[in-house]
Amino acid sequence: DLDVYLGELRSKGQHDLLARHTRQLLEEGRQGVRGRHEAVDVHGSLKPGNIMVVLSSDGTAHAKLIDFGWTREATVDANPFVLVRYPGTAKYAPPETRDQGILYRVRPQMAEIWTVAASFYYAIIGEPVPVDHATHQADVGRVEPDTLRALFARMLHEDPEKRPTAADALNNVYFTQ
Repeated sequence: DLDVYLGELRSKGQHDLLARHTRQLLEEGRQGVRGRHEAVDVHGSLKPGNIMVVLSSDGTAHAKLIDFGWTREATVDANPFVLVRYPGTAKYAPPETRDQGILYRVRPQMAEIWTVAASFYYAIIGEPVPVDHATHQADVGRVEPDTLRALFARMLHEDPEKRPTAADALNNVYFTQ
């Protein structure tokens, strides 16, 4: 899975390969999420263990989303918020699903943007993203390069309405430089 693969590169000190494969895997993972969102549904349980890494014969790493057991339709109408029982893993859960009891009022696509960034942060850094529990602000200071740090800061914004969509994230300078 994503965590194991990037963790091996990290532990072996293969930083150039880690940076190149992180960009490729993040772009493919985000494309998969964008496709799910365009189909008006959400994965519901994104985490490094549900992002498999497949190496092609030329050594290129490819991301494949798996485990669609929590996939559900995301209501897209005048009121895009839904009450849900959040199925995801707590350390990748967005702040809007915390401290509200069992049901959460969320905009599923924006919640999933958080989980993608939190999953990749964990896979790259090797620890869950640190979040100030009073402000819900994520600390992405350890992420390199600056363009990826800026993208993660937007994706991990405490206000779901200020997070980029999956399509907007793919147009980020991190992927186009």
